[in-house]
Amino acid sequence: MVEIGNFIFSLEKYVDAFLDVSQDRTKEALSLSRLERKYQSLQFATPKKLFARQENLGELYSQLSDSFSTLCIGNERSANQVSEEQVSALSEYLLNVCRIRLKLLTFYTMMIEKETLLYCSAKGLRSGLIELQNSFLGSKNLLDSVFSPVTVVIKRELELLVSLLDAQFYISNLHFLNALLCLRSLSKIIKDGIVSSSSSPRTNLSPLFSWLLRFRNTLLAKFSLYWFNILHGVGPSEDLDYCLAKENPDLVLRLRSFTSRPDVSYVSLFFDAQLQDFAYLGHSYVAPVAVGNSPTGVESLPPILTIPPEAHPFPADDVSVIMTKICSVLSLDASEQPRRILSFFDAKIHKTFFLAKIEPRIYLVSVCPKNQLGNAQISSFLNRIGDAMQLIDISRALRPA
Repeated sequence: MVEIGNFIFSLEKYVDAFLDVSQDRTKEALSLSRLERKYQSLQFATPKKLFARQENLGELYSQLSDSFSTLCIGNERSANQVSEEQVSALSEYLLNVCRIRLKLLTFYTMMIEKETLLYCSAKGLRSGLIELQNSFLGSKNLLDSVFSPVTVVIKRELELLVSLLDAQFYISNLHFLNALLCLRSLSKIIKDGIVSSSSSPRTNLSPLFSWLLRFRNTLLAKFSLYWFNILHGVGPSEDLDYCLAKENPDLVLRLRSFTSRPDVSYVSLFFDAQLQDFAYLGHSYVAPVAVGNSPTGVESLPPILTIPPEAHPFPADDVSVIMTKICSVLSLDASEQPRRILSFFDAKIHKTFFLAKIEPRIYLVSVCPKNQLGNAQISSFLNRIGDAMQLIDISRALRPA
């Protein structure tokens, strides 16, 4: 993302060569640099205000695309010895850039308008971005040296988005190894972007790059949460606590703090293992091609996390209530009701249960002593932690201030 400053500088120098042709035709190329600055600053969403004066970035890119379409067939030659081939190549490349930007703007607009897309439709979104990635091959003409910065910018953005969606899909389906490899790949791509930033004193990390970095950090926190029971037993607890304290959002630490309240007994995550056509092999990596018998009964909804750990195994009465409540919402479309929390007080065992479907296959359950149905603090916390885990906070970060 940070190479955009270099691109703008190179582009503004290069288009000076066309000033002898026509200032009216040259201004389109200069306009692109202005639009790219807005794009990298996440200014592509128009505020919903009565007297908003902010321009619609999608419309501007569309108008610019039309202008470049006419430039592609220009036959003038400038006094600065810029060839017809160079004029056409410049226009053709910038036309392609505008088209890619328009499609990416559509992608971001979808996330703004439907906050649940990232966690409910990661696989489908990824497919669309792969097609876009394959259609953008970069510049193959005399202008490579000028356009290499913007080519790197677009390719890196697409690569990051595809890897982020891959990681979300694998994490939400408990594919440990694939998720780990995606997170590792993301770290390398991000590191390359930050190194590029430090080598250019003219630019800093753009808001768009910072948003992508925040997206990655949230996925890393989800990975630590879903696999906490396994990670907890691998090495010294001090090392794990040190790593968890550096995470943002700090999902594990927030749940630990929540369960330390006297009005909360424990929190647990349950995984729906019935939605797969291979045997559930425990809370570890499950090969996507594995084949076996589908689990039944309690084994079909195994707990993958319990905080505090000593609360597991659960009392038999708790298991009965939890399984019944989860089974009652198996068909719930969490994308349509992302913040829906089911609550129930069992008078026989004097406990209150809160249940939220936070992924297509993962459920968050909070068990509290006595009747806590009127406890607004518990519901508020579960909503906030759900917004982080469901990536709703990430989608909202794209909105204009």
